[in-house]
Amino acid sequence: MRPNPKPQKYGIRLATFEDIPALHRLDLRCGLNSWTPDIYKGLILNDSCEVTVWVNDMAVVGFCAVRTAKPELELLKIGVDPDRHGEGIGTELLSDALRTAISSGCTDCFLEVRWSNERAISFYTKEGFEMVGIRKRYYRNPLEDARVMRKRL
Repeated sequence: MRPNPKPQKYGIRLATFEDIPALHRLDLRCGLNSWTPDIYKGLILNDSCEVTVWVNDMAVVGFCAVRTAKPELELLKIGVDPDRHGEGIGTELLSDALRTAISSGCTDCFLEVRWSNERAISFYTKEGFEMVGIRKRYYRNPLEDARVMRKRL
């Protein structure tokens, strides 16, 4: 895990406990399977996980959560404020996570995505991920299959 730099006004940094309310709000705003604040706290405390945030004028407008199980990286969740879509924030967050994973010896990145989430699937495909499997009935509310995607690093 990398050391957390001092607070900054713009760009990517590691999430802190102070970011948890903003992460939870952003999670809800993005329409993702909402995680509780306790889940974010657990990820921040977990040495095999990393949560990064994209801040703009000290406000969290994007985040990325990953877990490392070498030689693999699992992209747990990535979200960007819908008002900020198309600005490259998601691409930067993902690129930052992948660079860190590569430097720590990871060779593959895996993720699951809702079968119907064409916007996310298009994003991941553009970023070099390919579908490698299906997890039946993986998501709840609504019940839906997941596409398993992988990118070789």
